[in-house]
Amino acid sequence: NYLFPTPKGNYTDASGNSSDDDSDSDVDADSNNDDDSSDEDESDEEKDDEEESNASKKRKRRQPSKSNRTFAFQQVKHHHRALSNAWLAVLKLEIPTNALNHALRFLPKNVLSRVHQPLRFSDFFVRAYSPGSNGITSLLALDGLFYLMTEHGLEHPRFYESLYTLVQPQALGAKHRGRFLELLTKCLCRNEMLPAHIVASFVKRLLRAALNAPPPGALFVLAISANLLRQHAECACLIHRNGDKDDNGIEDVFDAHTNDPTKTRALESSLWELSALSQHYYPAVATLAKSIGTEDDKTPLLDTDDFLRHTYKSLFDQERKRGEPSHKKKRQKKIATPLTFVEPKGLFDDDILGEILSIGGNI
Repeated sequence: NYLFPTPKGNYTDASGNSSDDDSDSDVDADSNNDDDSSDEDESDEEKDDEEESNASKKRKRRQPSKSNRTFAFQQVKHHHRALSNAWLAVLKLEIPTNALNHALRFLPKNVLSRVHQPLRFSDFFVRAYSPGSNGITSLLALDGLFYLMTEHGLEHPRFYESLYTLVQPQALGAKHRGRFLELLTKCLCRNEMLPAHIVASFVKRLLRAALNAPPPGALFVLAISANLLRQHAECACLIHRNGDKDDNGIEDVFDAHTNDPTKTRALESSLWELSALSQHYYPAVATLAKSIGTEDDKTPLLDTDDFLRHTYKSLFDQERKRGEPSHKKKRQKKIATPLTFVEPKGLFDDDILGEILSIGGNI
């Protein structure tokens, strides 16, 4: 052994066993690796335990307890769905006109605002709003159709054509005229993208209807016409158009028989109806008709809501209060409100008993 020193590196002795100089270091390394692997295993196990605990917590959160568990009939959405299905099933039946009108008044405020899919009722309102329907039915269907268009994006390509058909003298004196005129104002005055020929057609038809309408309806028509003419300056030619010097007047080329507002040739016509309404028997109508076209840029638009509240009773009370003395001027004499132009002398003009039944006479 002294003559032959032990070589470096691995060697094999006579018995066939191998040895290594770095055996100690290898053992230490192996022990360190074992310790690291054990630490990694423990950390992996801890992570797995944390994930399982988090998953179990989420499951517990998702799964309500028996005390908080709700059934299908306790959820509001199921009631809304049942309400929608029930109404749609009823509307598929043949409904009388009176019941149909009640349904059109009831649906917009009590059903469409509560169901999850209001557009499922669009076919029903479109059919009721079609020009072939009854006049009152179309007026009532306008409310629900306008709600679906403004709140839920329903598109109706012939909406203004059907609306133009509804503008009739009867609509200005109908029972539900207040809601119809309110929606008419929203459709015309709030839409600034309407073409000038469409606006001119509506103004002409409204003024034609005002000629045969009661004073409350005529006042509203004049108010909305004044606002439309000021919002659309292209229609000002209807007021300021004059005829030739050789002619006695202007030929009205407006087609009042067609229901298509694009084919009426309204822009080529004139608003001679304003001249006729300026001679109206009610002073407020005549004054308002004369003021249209004389406004300047600083004049505010008329509030159509004030004209919607007018009725025969409100106009009569307004005229009656003019003759009453005010509280500040107590000495002012009460002025009698005139009701007729000629004082009546009897109940009948030509009658045998005219003298006996004469007013103020002695029997």
